[in-house]
Amino acid sequence: MSRGIVEADRATLVERATQLSRRVAVEHVGTRLSLVRFRAGEDVFALESRFVREVVRLRQLSPVPGAPLAVLGVTTYQGEILAVVDLLSVVHIAGVRLRDSLWLLVLGVDTAEFAITADEILGAVDLSHDALLPPGAAAAATSPLIFAITEDATAVLDGAALLASDGTFGAARDAVRPSDDSQGEKEGNT
Repeated sequence: MSRGIVEADRATLVERATQLSRRVAVEHVGTRLSLVRFRAGEDVFALESRFVREVVRLRQLSPVPGAPLAVLGVTTYQGEILAVVDLLSVVHIAGVRLRDSLWLLVLGVDTAEFAITADEILGAVDLSHDALLPPGAAAAATSPLIFAITEDATAVLDGAALLASDGTFGAARDAVRPSDDSQGEKEGNT
């Protein structure tokens, strides 16, 4: 009988671990933000966890000819092709050299849109809006994608702006899913 209990406990633990490894819907309580902190290069960033679908290891990266420099390439994620973007290039900080130990933050709300690179995942933190300083408080925070700085100099990214951006992130989406217009042009030219 105790063996059955142990197996049932193991199944419960495996189920809980699986649930924790997936994206958890985040609800804002009052004026607090739930953030995922990570290091890219020498800088520390944070992003609201509601925009982070999952954090995964980068296992394979394939280059995309003609993609902007910030688009490092594509990888597979849950059977889909996903563009990988060097966040440092986008926020105008010298890009990080690609290493085997890179992590990816898969971004999106309803579906995975693209991934940004990270060298180290520093964990989750809840912060009060009162603890956030305007981006001008740090010299390195010149990107419009950074909406605040914490007291410990963590640059808090604007997740909604990242997902809505037509710049590099739009190009990253296009690298994976060509627009219907380009298909029409190809068909019209043949």
